[in-house]
Amino acid sequence: MNRSQLEALLDKLAADDASLQSQAVRRAEVSHGLLVVAMLAIQALASALEKVLGVLAEQHGGIVGPWLDEVEFAVINDARAVIASGPTADEAALIGKGIKAVEEVFAEFRAKLQLPLGGAKDEGSMRVFKS
Repeated sequence: MNRSQLEALLDKLAADDASLQSQAVRRAEVSHGLLVVAMLAIQALASALEKVLGVLAEQHGGIVGPWLDEVEFAVINDARAVIASGPTADEAALIGKGIKAVEEVFAEFRAKLQLPLGGAKDEGSMRVFKS
């Protein structure tokens, strides 16, 4: 290999390296953008879930019961099944955040339903949820 061939090879390697670095930056930017979109979707779905739970609560007399446990179990198990299907580490982390958000929605909703009517003085009646 002569000097000019070596210089051409070095120039090509430098260009390839710059291209790879540029691609890595673009991938990071896309990944960040997808993360933002996914977090917004999680927030929107959490809000929708709370509304659906409100309708179900009204149908069950506003009382915490097995119906809420069954819905929570089904929703969280469906989300965990996605993790079992082999997503990338980033996708699994995002799914984990989504599951945590869903668990928080259920916990907050359950706490709302368990508040006694009229404050602590009326412990015999449970709050009837009205959306």
